[in-house]
Amino acid sequence: MLLALKLKNKLQFIDGSIRKPEPDDALTLSTDIARGDRFRVAELEEEMYQMKQGELTVITYFTKLKSIWEQLSGFRPVPDCVMCSETCECGLAKMGEYRDESYTVRLLRGLNEQYSNVRSNIMLMNPLPDVNTAFSLLTQQERQFVIVDPSDYKALL
Repeated sequence: MLLALKLKNKLQFIDGSIRKPEPDDALTLSTDIARGDRFRVAELEEEMYQMKQGELTVITYFTKLKSIWEQLSGFRPVPDCVMCSETCECGLAKMGEYRDESYTVRLLRGLNEQYSNVRSNIMLMNPLPDVNTAFSLLTQQERQFVIVDPSDYKALL
């Protein structure tokens, strides 16, 4: 993870070498620009809800969705709960859970019909798995779709 952050020139945000600017700092985001971000958020949400697997592999489809989610998170992050002790009482943790569940459902809803069985099985799991677990199950299913039956291979010879 550290290598990925370093490659994206983001490590300074994590290790504390870049300090958060004061609210009145001239380099902070102006309210006019922040209001303009609402349109970008709406565009990203629309793109996310219209995203379908189509001709894409599960990996490519997931990567495109993940890119949208990361951009949305940049505009509207769900803060971590730091005030509550072991159990969150302020609701921030629950908001994060709702968003994560929404991402898993969005991934499943856009899949091609050939994934209907695995999609149904994942949706019936309680609790619903996180998006990375669902993605892993889907890639396993995709691998089974591309395995060629040995008898089919002999027929080609």
